This record gives sequence, C-alpha cells and structure tokens, in this order.
Amino acid sequence: MQRALLRPSARQPQRVLQQGLVYDLQVMAQQAALQGDEALARWAHTQARFVAATPITGRIPGQRLDLERLAAVPAEDRLLQDGDRILMPACSNSVYTLRAGAIQAMPYRPGATAEDYLESLPRKPWHQPGEVIIVRCNGTVERARMGPWRGLTVVRPGAADLVFRPIRDDLLREINPALNDELARWFATQVWSDAP
Repeated sequence: MQRALLRPSARQPQRVLQQGLVYDLQVMAQQAALQGDEALARWAHTQARFVAATPITGRIPGQRLDLERLAAVPAEDRLLQDGDRILMPACSNSVYTLRAGAIQAMPYRPGATAEDYLESLPRKPWHQPGEVIIVRCNGTVERARMGPWRGLTVVRPGAADLVFRPIRDDLLREINPALNDELARWFATQVWSDAP
C-alpha cells in the first residue's frame, strides 16, 4: 500500500523548488520560441503551467512507511513532528506517465518495462534518447537507460509509479543542467491515485 508522510516544514523548500522549475521551464519556452521551435515552446510552457498547478504537499520522499517492516526493524522508524500527517490513498492499479501538461494513468501490467509504458506516448525531439526516469510510489527516483544497447537490468515500474522521459541534456546546459533531476524531485513530492 502506498503511504506518504506529509510534513509542514517541507512545504517551503518545495515551494522554492516549484517556483524554480516554473521559471526554468518558462525560460526554455522563451528560448525555443526565439529559435523558432514552436512545438518545444508550447510543450515547455504547458509543463510550466502543469508544475505550477500541482500542489505543494510537504511530502517527505523516500520515507519507508511499511508498517510491518517498521515493526520488525524499529531503527528505521521515525518520530513524527507536530503537524505531520500520514496519507494513505486508495490503492492504485495504474502506472503514471507524463504527457505535456498532464499525468496519464495506464493500467499496471505485471512484468511490463518502463519502455513498454512509454512506447504508446509520442517521442519528442527534445527527449533524451534511451533514458527514462521513474519516480517510485514511495518517492525514490531511478534514472535508467532503455533500448537494446543498455546491457543493464530491465527497469519494471510498479503500481503507482510515475515514468517519464527526461529532457535532452544539451537543451538544459544554459538553463539548468539539473532540471530533469529537479523535475523528478518535484514529482516525488506528489501522491498519485486512481481515486477521483
């Protein structure tokens, strides 16, 4: 079951992260428009609006909230602080993918790879070839290579994980080389659910 620790003191750093992402994506949109790449300009502008519209949750990513494990390994248990909340959303039977300006839920398929989920989405010229970012439902982040040349362990998303293609590194050099990692950190603060 997906569980999330929401901490009020984490909200301000997340607000700063969100504002930085929106700014960087708007700069990308402006640069793309100046260079005549209207498709990238629209995509970056839409992503900026999407990030601005997602809530600042205060979620502490990567916290182990597996109650059975915490009972068995007390050293991993964390003390709650005043105002902390534990959110237990409805179980998800979806893997989430990032489209321009939206999160798309796709049915979870045991054994499916990240590449399987992304192949139904159009690959854009600004996506980093052969790479994927997975934000696990507990808020941890993995970046992996895809494709027949990878020679690496196949990455399989679980239910409630988010999968997306990173932006090409060369497009980020003069804007913010860490933008992909910051987007992943931002999405790790969110709690996706199939519930309406």
